[in-house]
Amino acid sequence: MPLFISVVVSAVLQSIYSIVSAIGLYFAYSQDLESIISNLELGTPTLLLASTYLFSCLGFCLAPLVHGGTGLLYAYLHQRGRHLTMEEGALGGALAAGTARIVAGLFSMFASTLISWFATRGLYEATTPSIPTNMATLSLLSSILSSLPGLCFGIIIAAVMGGIGGLLGGSTFHSRHSE
Repeated sequence: MPLFISVVVSAVLQSIYSIVSAIGLYFAYSQDLESIISNLELGTPTLLLASTYLFSCLGFCLAPLVHGGTGLLYAYLHQRGRHLTMEEGALGGALAAGTARIVAGLFSMFASTLISWFATRGLYEATTPSIPTNMATLSLLSSILSSLPGLCFGIIIAAVMGGIGGLLGGSTFHSRHSE
């Protein structure tokens, strides 16, 4: 049960962040759509670029807290039921954080694919009278395929950070039971 609770809590937090960042980036994109169309040669619009940097930096700062916290939560919940070793804390924390990243990553991939489809559709509607169906399909496929390496890398990072959090939790709660 500690594994399930840790995975659900972490996956929900990560999914909420994915929703907020996807909506924020879509808002920035829709605000800059006119600028994108009129200034294709001049570079990336500033609101879209700033929003991308903001959400990337925020995600970079929150990731260790969420993934390490998942491992720590697992260790805390696990030790309430029985004695917890440091190894169990580290392995359980890594498993909980990695599993949560898989769940949240698949949700994020779905959300980003949906947002990408709307953004591509908006761009094509603004620039051409009709959307070529193969271009919309190609956009969806490229969005999915570009998300897979990030998901795989994210699972590894989450498991390492969750393992560290579980190890810290295991050592903390192990020393409490030893006294």
